[in-house]
Amino acid sequence: MEKEAREVAYRDKRAELLAGLETHVAALEWLDHNTSFDFDVATDIHPNLIDNTTPEGRGRLKFWQDIYDNLAKNPKYTVVRRYHWALEPGCYGFGAPEKWHIDASWIRIFEGLHQEDLKFVKGRDGASRVTITYPSMLIASTEGDIVDGVIKPSTKLFVAESPSFNLTSRPKEYHQEPEFFFYKDFEAFAAMSPEVTDLGHGNYLPLRTMQGFHNYQNRLFAAAE
Repeated sequence: MEKEAREVAYRDKRAELLAGLETHVAALEWLDHNTSFDFDVATDIHPNLIDNTTPEGRGRLKFWQDIYDNLAKNPKYTVVRRYHWALEPGCYGFGAPEKWHIDASWIRIFEGLHQEDLKFVKGRDGASRVTITYPSMLIASTEGDIVDGVIKPSTKLFVAESPSFNLTSRPKEYHQEPEFFFYKDFEAFAAMSPEVTDLGHGNYLPLRTMQGFHNYQNRLFAAAE
């Protein structure tokens, strides 16, 4: 490629990258100005959020856009799911494939969650965090114990030093990032079991958590009758 052609290609690529970055940042600033999203806190927790050249940066933006877009539709139920992968005991020498299973899981069910219930907090000690300050029904299976139907006043989603870094020092719940599901009404929520419990590739949440979730659904069915 001759010098003139190289310079044209460089200018075009530079303009393309700059335009992409400006669009990316403009979308984040729109969230910052029009929702409870806080650009400062969010980049404390995930510095790659501002980088539109990486899948992680683009994915972070989409994560928050999807949450706020769905909450703007005023869903009846919002479900937050987390789970933890563990290596099954066994010998994995001589090229044997590792086998993994889900040993703990957490489902939180919110009724009537709104955008403003997501709080971005700039911690004085530097521990910026994102929480949902709204009651939820917690159904969990951890270390062989089950918590079924406990009302929790708030839910922690992210903290600056966890969960993005230092896997060994944070609770199991924060090894897996939160996954959100939204349901417009009772009928949609009542039919959502496979969506929440089926993780693909033949993996499901621990049986106790699934039972607790179905118990909660049955209580709603009974109340609706």
